Parts: sequence; structure tokens; C-alpha cells
Amino acid sequence: MAVLFILSSSVGFAIVQSLFAETTGGGAGAGALNRFLEMLVKMVRELGITPYDPLSIIKIFLKNLLAAAVSIATGVLVLPPFLIIMLNGFVVGVVLGVTTVRGVGFLAALSMILPHGVFEIPALLLAAAVGVRLGADLWFRILGRGERVYYTNLNRFLGHLVVVALLLFVAAVVEVYVTPAVAHYTVSIGL
Repeated sequence: MAVLFILSSSVGFAIVQSLFAETTGGGAGAGALNRFLEMLVKMVRELGITPYDPLSIIKIFLKNLLAAAVSIATGVLVLPPFLIIMLNGFVVGVVLGVTTVRGVGFLAALSMILPHGVFEIPALLLAAAVGVRLGADLWFRILGRGERVYYTNLNRFLGHLVVVALLLFVAAVVEVYVTPAVAHYTVSIGL
């Protein structure tokens, strides 16, 4: 799953860099890049997320918890958690790409994602893994290919859910209070 995340991040970053290369000549890529950036800004504004606002912690936490829940719930179909991880990775790559083509250094762009991403990304990867495991266990049972399932007791499953929720909460706190300060500092010193 982590490899999928990294690969899809790389693809997102490469697409933005490619579009930007087209924009230097005034090509069609300029419009697409600007529309995508406007869409991202609009989505963040609609969520009402503001740095240093305690209410933003709840909004971010619930948004990410919903993404994790969807990843777990769709695990019955096995494929959707992989697609969710790929989509999240792609978005991270696009955000990094857009930020860098807008003149922010790559390290400064990373500073806008890494402080909270260190907690958020593993939580989403774990949620996807739990979903896939649940789906695989269910299909093995349905097909009669295995009596032994990974989640034979509820404690292991609930333990994973608690870890996901805790990581997402810490990520939300860091995203609201730490990431803006780190990003502001790295941009101000020109990284």
C-alpha cells in the first residue's frame, strides 16, 4: 500500500510538472493547472479550515475519519481501498507539484504536508489494510477456502480502529497548529 501511495504521488507530481512545462509557452496546460488549483482552494474554503482554530481540528478529524471508514467499509470489494490510497497519493503529489510550480521550494512544499502527514498517511494506510484484510477474510470464508481468519477476535480489529482514530486526531491537531507554523517558517527562509 505504501508503494502505491508513493507511486501515485510521483504520478501526480509529474503530471503537474508536465502541465507547467506546457504553460511556459502559454499552452492549454496553463488553464488546466489554474482550474485545478482554484478547485483545491475552493474545497479547503468550503470545509472552513483555518490555522490555529480548534474547530478546524474537529472538521479535519471527521473528514479523515470518514475517508478511513470508507476505506475499511469498501474493503469487502477488496479493490476500493487500493484506489482510495492511490487517489490520496495522487492528490499529495499534485499539491506538491502545484506548490512548487507556484514558486515555493520543494522543501517548503514538503513542510506543508509532512508535519501532519507523518500521522495521517500511516493512519489511512492502516485503514486501507484493515479494509482489504476484512474483505479478503470474507471472500475466503464465502469461497470456503479458509476457516482461520485474521480478525478472529474483535479486540484486534478494534485495536486497529483505535490506532487509526488516534493517529488521525493527532494529525488534525498537528495540521491546525504545527503545520502552518512550520510551513510559514520554511517559506520565509526560502527553502
